[in-house]
Amino acid sequence: MPSRHNEETSATRRRLLATLGTMGVAGIAGCGSGSNTPTASPGGKTSGSSDGGGGTATPDDMVDHFPVAPEGDPVDPVYDIKTGTLPGEPNLLPYPMGSRHHWRYTRVTTAPPWANRQRSDTETYWHLVTEDKFEDDNKTRITKFNDEFTWHDGKPVTAEDMLLLEEIQHKMAELDPNSSPQQTVEMVDEQTLKRVFSSERREDFYFKTEGRDSAFPIWDRDLLRPWHEKIMDATTESEVESITGEANKPENKVSVSDRIGHSMWEINTVNEQSAIYTKYEDHPYSDQQNIEKLRINFVPGESQARLAIKNDQLDGINGKPEGTPLPDGMTQFSKPSISGNKYRLNWTDKHLGKRAVRRALAYLVDYNAVVTNRNGGYPPALQNGMTAPGRSTWLSDSHVDQLNNYGASGQPQKAAELLRSAGYSKNSDGIWADKDGDTISWRMVDIVFWKTIGPTIRSQLKKFGIEIEYNLMENVGDFVTLSNEGPDFGEGWDLIIWHQNGGGVAANHPGGYYRSGWHSYLIHEGLDESGKPTEFGFAGHPNEYEIPTKVGDMEANGKTETLNLWDKYEAVAAPKTSNDELLGHAEDLSWWWNYEIPALQTIEYRDEWVGDSQDFNPVDYTHDGTKNSWHTLTSVTIGLDRGWYHSNVK
Repeated sequence: MPSRHNEETSATRRRLLATLGTMGVAGIAGCGSGSNTPTASPGGKTSGSSDGGGGTATPDDMVDHFPVAPEGDPVDPVYDIKTGTLPGEPNLLPYPMGSRHHWRYTRVTTAPPWANRQRSDTETYWHLVTEDKFEDDNKTRITKFNDEFTWHDGKPVTAEDMLLLEEIQHKMAELDPNSSPQQTVEMVDEQTLKRVFSSERREDFYFKTEGRDSAFPIWDRDLLRPWHEKIMDATTESEVESITGEANKPENKVSVSDRIGHSMWEINTVNEQSAIYTKYEDHPYSDQQNIEKLRINFVPGESQARLAIKNDQLDGINGKPEGTPLPDGMTQFSKPSISGNKYRLNWTDKHLGKRAVRRALAYLVDYNAVVTNRNGGYPPALQNGMTAPGRSTWLSDSHVDQLNNYGASGQPQKAAELLRSAGYSKNSDGIWADKDGDTISWRMVDIVFWKTIGPTIRSQLKKFGIEIEYNLMENVGDFVTLSNEGPDFGEGWDLIIWHQNGGGVAANHPGGYYRSGWHSYLIHEGLDESGKPTEFGFAGHPNEYEIPTKVGDMEANGKTETLNLWDKYEAVAAPKTSNDELLGHAEDLSWWWNYEIPALQTIEYRDEWVGDSQDFNPVDYTHDGTKNSWHTLTSVTIGLDRGWYHSNVK
């Protein structure tokens, strides 16, 4: 790896394809994003941030809300991050003409559409688009593209760049017997798209999730047009398959050397050690950025990463190897994430079907040990289905204070008291058994990429006197099938690890934390054509619950009310639910989770990054009381596209 201040040598652009696949760079507020107060150690500056979205601002307004690069010579005009091993050379055309994983190769050169849209209490700062909203019918979406942006070959970015791909997707849905188009799309003028959905959308939740991905084009119209024409003329799925097969032939593949992109960063050179992007001078805000080059260094393993950090060859690091000392001027930052993990619970098990047993389990687990063994995160002591950003955004302080706290460090004595009160005792083998003599014996299933969580909890349960049959699965497809088919499928499960508000539709919104979907809490077997459940009772979970009206009334000494879970799920995503009503639904669901323990939260994630705080300004900004955190040091976000993140000057 070169010294980070040396000039690069030229190499073939085609090698760039081998560079980007393992970069792991992310755009603004993608999966698992969220915000709250970040912390820095040692000695780094900090400022706050909070989630939400909405509001409007003209492009010029953004200059006033964030610092841009000051005048003067930059201390360091080259910004260095790292990638892993070389992945090969896929086709960068969009699916179905190319790979579904094109985003790994195009995020560096794709300008984000906006900032702050995902947060409920701040204005939106527009970027590649100048307007994106639903009309009063909650079905018609209007998107206006910024006419100041151009592709790296000089063509203006227009609505047609997005239109052609969406027409391809519409045509494929028409030809697929198992699906139907969910929207129509038309080009109103050169910069404006109009989409009409088949059903209503709730705007705040939509733009926190799926809306962003359709807010900016990644491929220009000239790349798409030949395949668009052929697919639009197709009449069968087999014809489309033939066309996409042709698109994937070597002579038709699209690479980054074809100058895909409209961000501030265009590919320049690639050598055996790094890929270099230079600032695109025709970008509308290039004068706000004093970083001249982004360099992606090939760092293929943990030992090499440690060496690169030790030798001060990186300016931004995501995923620092545990225990790696930082050189002078490098600061580690962290903030709570909107995502975490949980164990889905099999309520058809005679023990887990009892509220007292589920609560005992929640008291028993030492979450601090889980956090330690996972090398970071926060203990989910409140067990209310949310993480810290959700609680601070959607719940009142009084509500949070009244929730039952299950503890961060594990309370085996409290767990034992609960089991005894429910008629359990230990048998001669030291295993907990009910009054019928049936022992608590559970099958626990993990997947290999979360392998540090399960063994920690398994050892705690076994030590407490619960029999555990443990299965660590390596095949992701088999694991997903087992989870989705339910506890009676195959070898079955009683506890199976899963996301909590994770995956591609994570959002700091009640619809993210409590949605009825495969990343959250599932109560139904499936949905019919109208979107209603075909059958409730997945894994024994009912749809209605008797919940105390007073938050914190764990013994139900006062009044109770019926909570219909499906009604709540529909309400948090309903367009006509007011903001006040949404807050009320969020608190109802928070208390329901805290009271019932429908699933066991195991950890709340922590987002971490390391940045050069001596030569650059890698911290979050606060301006006029508006908190912002829309750059992460190893991400090419809107912060780098606007100069909000920049080099200090000499």
